[in-house]
Amino acid sequence: MGAAPKLEGHPLFEKKTIEAFVNGVQHTLSTMASTEVAFGRPSIEPNFVMKGDVAAIVGLIAPPLKGNFIISFSKSGILQIYNNMVGENLTEMNDEVKDSVGEIANMVYGASKTLLNQGGHQFQMALPTVVLGEFFPAKDDQGVTLVIPFKFQPDQNFFIQITVR
Repeated sequence: MGAAPKLEGHPLFEKKTIEAFVNGVQHTLSTMASTEVAFGRPSIEPNFVMKGDVAAIVGLIAPPLKGNFIISFSKSGILQIYNNMVGENLTEMNDEVKDSVGEIANMVYGASKTLLNQGGHQFQMALPTVVLGEFFPAKDDQGVTLVIPFKFQPDQNFFIQITVR
């Protein structure tokens, strides 16, 4: 096993940056879906591995940084969040559920971006792309990945993954 990547001083992995993304997630899901979430211990992985079944990917540009912001859910997790949002009881994925993943990503990234830019960063807005199934970033988009796990209800998890190159 190789040594963990060294990222001391990397602005994307500072405590205030992680807190901005955690706050963005908690505020968005609390407001949109009446869903309270808790976050786990962030970790750094040397290579990107998709954590969920459905994800929204947002190109992350904050010169000189480039990478991806990814929020990924299990199918059961996003169905529970979607049902909380709209008051339905869906049991299968459909286009509206997929669209909600993109909207959640857009709102989380937007809220986080606002906090970070107030602190001197220059994050730019970008549109999310939703993928169902496995996602493999292009070689140019791969890099070290910050993983922030979240939990809601007794058995549901989802993840924020931020890759930088």
